[in-house]
Amino acid sequence: MCRELGGYIRYGVDDPNALILMTSGIRSRRLAHTIARDLPDDLPSNPDSLRNFIAPIGVAGWRDRYGASASEILDMLEYARLRRRSLLRALLENGTVDVDLPELSRRGGFRRLTVEFQRDIPRPAPLAVYDGDELIATIASQDHADMNEILDTGVETSLAINAEAEPPTLTITLTLRDRD
Repeated sequence: MCRELGGYIRYGVDDPNALILMTSGIRSRRLAHTIARDLPDDLPSNPDSLRNFIAPIGVAGWRDRYGASASEILDMLEYARLRRRSLLRALLENGTVDVDLPELSRRGGFRRLTVEFQRDIPRPAPLAVYDGDELIATIASQDHADMNEILDTGVETSLAINAEAEPPTLTITLTLRDRD
């Protein structure tokens, strides 16, 4: 008898990868089935392999490729999150944290950097780095939830991009102000 039979019945899936997705926070059976059918045949059936395949596709890709709804995208963002690390904790402990930027639209002359939801697509949208009105980079989906935590705290930060690093990095630094 199959060890996972109870899980297959409970979650209503018939694929080991769909079961992994369902037991890892993806609540949509339809989405779990769709992703499982899209996976390469030689992909190992484990959470890390699935995460490494799914995360780089990103929000726009999940929407286009899988027809993901807003709530499904939120589940995917949490699923794509790198485990056993916290950018917020590192920022609060060290005063600075670096985030890799997989693609950078230009390499210099940054003046007014902000991190916000990408302006030209519906929510939930990926977090993006802007220089004024110009989109410079999109935050990788595996860093989205951690970056959102930093933004949600409301702590004052300054941003800088190291375009010479490989991959380029966004450096977030706490801005401490003296209080009278």
